[in-house]
Amino acid sequence: MTATIAAGLTLTHTPWCVLRQQVAEYLVYNSRTDELHLIGPLGHYLYLLCDGLRTVAELQDLVPGTDVAGFLDDLVARGILEPVGAP
Repeated sequence: MTATIAAGLTLTHTPWCVLRQQVAEYLVYNSRTDELHLIGPLGHYLYLLCDGLRTVAELQDLVPGTDVAGFLDDLVARGILEPVGAP
């Protein structure tokens, strides 16, 4: 997967998604698209860190050796995260 997300971008949670812990993963319900998404523990950790304060590059530094930008790019595409200041 090739990420198209900018390293300097700051992300935050979208207000129409709800997160719920399952046994080993986390379920995200997107009420806008009526879709369910499963994310693992590392994805949940990254999701929580997308608080509108850290850039994609800063998150990548926290988890070296992982395609953080690609994962976050996927969450943006699914409507789970959005850039800070997005309409």
